[in-house]
Formats: sequence, structure tokens, C-alpha cells
Amino acid sequence: MLQKGDNVVATLRKLSALDDLAILYPKNRLLILPLDVTVPSDITDAFVKARETFGRVDVVFNNAGICLISEVEGMPEGDAKHLFDTNFWGAANVTKEAVATFRDFNEPHGGHLLQMSSRTTLQVVPGAAHYAAAKAGIYVSLTFARDATYTVAIAFESLSEGYAAELGPAWNIKITVIQPARFRTAFPWRNVLVPIHPASRALFRRGHQQVCTADA
Repeated sequence: MLQKGDNVVATLRKLSALDDLAILYPKNRLLILPLDVTVPSDITDAFVKARETFGRVDVVFNNAGICLISEVEGMPEGDAKHLFDTNFWGAANVTKEAVATFRDFNEPHGGHLLQMSSRTTLQVVPGAAHYAAAKAGIYVSLTFARDATYTVAIAFESLSEGYAAELGPAWNIKITVIQPARFRTAFPWRNVLVPIHPASRALFRRGHQQVCTADA
């Protein structure tokens, strides 16, 4: 995006990861901000600073996420909640701030929200069920969003497409859900492995094999 001439607001927890870009581009082209999506005030502050610096925000790439590898039964509740706080609620709060910015602050109105979902919403792989469930919360819903009873029943699966169904045409806001297959990043090596459940460990000892894979 920078090479194309766009201005960029880059948000991340470890600012040093972008030291190479910070050297190449001035702050009036590249604004690097600390952001933990599990802290709602961080999200609000980032959008405020982006608007103050560049006047508007045209595209938001909603990409923050973590992956914990574990069988469903063996996933500690606290770890599962942390995954959902990041992958679902973090993404939900970014979505809310993005829509508000596109509608209430951009002149003229409009913007494009890119929601990073996952192929695991289509085919869940062993070891990544909670990750897939959190990503599914970002993905599935618009078709039924006009049926209030059904929307409540599947509220967890209704975020992105539910938002899309509720957007006013005059706001000129587009939401795109991305379901990438695997591609080469460092993500798989940063996944957290939860200890194997004793029952599964017993299966392995009896010679059963099960491969756990993660989204790249």
C-alpha cells in the first residue's frame, strides 16, 4: 500500500516489528500505533489518531488474531475465552469503530471493511475447533439477519454479514469477508499448543494417529 502511494495506519502490539518500514517512510505516510484489540479503548484511540493524522479512513483490514491448538475437550476455559476475546470480540469492536468512522466522520461518507476470516469456517480441522468457532463468529449471518428471532438464535455467527444487512445505502460502506486458504507466513510457528487431553494421549499410545493443523 505504501509503495502504491497510499497512506497507512499500522496497528500492532509490538511496534518494533515495523522498524524497517518506519525508517523508509515518514510519519505523514506511515502512522504506527500500539493496539491490543482486547482493549476497546485502544481501538477507539487508534481510530481517533488515524482521523486526526489523515483526515479520514477509507479501508480497514481487520486482521488481528491468535490460534490455540487443542482438542475441544482439552481446551481450558480461560484459554478459550482469551481466543474469543481476541478473534471475535476484538474483531467486533474494530468493526464497530470502522463503521462509525466511515459513516460519521468521513466526508464524503464511505469506506471498505475487510474482515479476515478463515478456511476453517468451511472445514474445521482437528485441533482448531475453537479458532474456527471464533472466526465463524466473524463470518456467517447476513442471509438471516432480517429475521430478528433467528438473528438472536445465531447471534454469535451473525456479526459481519449482519452488519452488512443493516448498513444504510447512503453510507456507502462495503464489508468483505475473506476466507483464505493456507499461505506462507510465520503464523503457524506462533500458535500456542495446549497439552493433549489424557483420553487422546491414550489413543496415541495405542497407535492411533491424528494430525492437528492450523491456519497459516
